[in-house]
Amino acid sequence: VVSNYIEIILKQGESLIKAIETGKISIPHNINKHIFEVVSAINSPDPERAAELREAVREGKKERLLKLIWPKLKRVLARSGGNFNFYTKKIRKYLEDISLEFDDFITPFGIIAQKTEKENIFRLDTDTGFYEFLPADTKTSADQLLLTEIKPGKVYELVLTNDSGIYRMRTDIFIRIKKVAKDEVLFEEC
Repeated sequence: VVSNYIEIILKQGESLIKAIETGKISIPHNINKHIFEVVSAINSPDPERAAELREAVREGKKERLLKLIWPKLKRVLARSGGNFNFYTKKIRKYLEDISLEFDDFITPFGIIAQKTEKENIFRLDTDTGFYEFLPADTKTSADQLLLTEIKPGKVYELVLTNDSGIYRMRTDIFIRIKKVAKDEVLFEEC
């Protein structure tokens, strides 16, 4: 969502800034008229903020835009894993010194891990699925390892099997194992 906002600001910046400056927004084609009226009624002009945003957009440096728009921004909370990996990579270029933190780790099969108390380290939910791990430096799918065979410090691609065991798939999600114990596997996304 944050990366989409940045793209919208860069593409439609002047019209958004004009709306902030004047307190008047044009009605979008796909918005409920009642909602538009409510939003319009509470919107008020803010020329100082408009000037700040205009300067940020004028500078044109996408990677600095978040800091220019929100100078006090310290942290962005996001989802990680699976389809979210594309957005995670995309947003990193905008963050500079802003911390990117994650909650759950999501894959096409659902949530497979939860965030630990350590920043961006996840605890694999070993009771909810069958996991295999393909070493990142391997060329063939035949080299997958089981949970009992993985080693801390190594990078693996996750291979997931659905609950019924009917199909399995490579995920293109790469993780670095931080800890392997009898009842706990900790990892970070690469």
